[in-house]
Amino acid sequence: MKPEIKKALSRACIGFPCGAGVVCLLPILWGCVSGGGVCLTTGALVLSKGTEAGAALFQFLCVGTLGAAIGFSSIFLEREGSFLWNSLWHFLFNITAFTATAWNCRWFEVRGDRFFPRYLGVTAVLAAFYLIVWAARCIAWRSDVAAIRKKMGLVEAQSGPSPLKWRESLPYLVLAAALFLLLRPLLAPLDGPDVPVLTGLLLPWLCYPFTAAVAGFAAGRRYGPCPLLPPAVLAAFLPNLLFFSPAYDLSQGLAYAGIALVFNLLGALWGKLRQKQK
Repeated sequence: MKPEIKKALSRACIGFPCGAGVVCLLPILWGCVSGGGVCLTTGALVLSKGTEAGAALFQFLCVGTLGAAIGFSSIFLEREGSFLWNSLWHFLFNITAFTATAWNCRWFEVRGDRFFPRYLGVTAVLAAFYLIVWAARCIAWRSDVAAIRKKMGLVEAQSGPSPLKWRESLPYLVLAAALFLLLRPLLAPLDGPDVPVLTGLLLPWLCYPFTAAVAGFAAGRRYGPCPLLPPAVLAAFLPNLLFFSPAYDLSQGLAYAGIALVFNLLGALWGKLRQKQK
């Protein structure tokens, strides 16, 4: 067996329990947020499988398989060739696996036209996750190339970091601000009128914290503590308070700023440890 295939299979084995764990965690989280009961599966899936236990087991296996597919597909990013094309194939593979899982588990209403707006909305959130990680990696590689050029004397070395490291952290500030400002207006028309899954669950509890964490950790690992990042995250969140349904709270913005701060410090610590190892 080729080493690449062996590595991909090992990652798939790790991805299965991770995916299966997520399918148990999200309904519990949504039940805590909405104040309702915890329902692990949709009613349509229960009707198709006959019992709640059978539906839960089927969904457990499907989402575990989705996690395994995501783990397996990471091998795309390590292939030789254009990173852009490898990333595109990686994204298409994962979106196809997600679509098959969502359809088989009846996660969205199949009647009428309600499936496609909600499916497109969730797909947009997944694409945003992918864009966050992809952009953070591209920014890091660009910084590496700039550092190599400085060492080779191809560009003049700067005397030191900019005040409050605004120049160094600017790409991460723009990335975080763009996602905080644009995601909710783009997803609100696609959300359901009864249960706002996209803007009520995925954005405030998954996408926004993930954005703050990735931007903070990536900037800290590369440049150390960046004091402008947490207040920029809070400022970018404030326009979300203008939407009335579902209503957000200022404490959420403070929490996202705190996440950005904590992960920025963790990234700075991680960067120092890596430098000592070298």
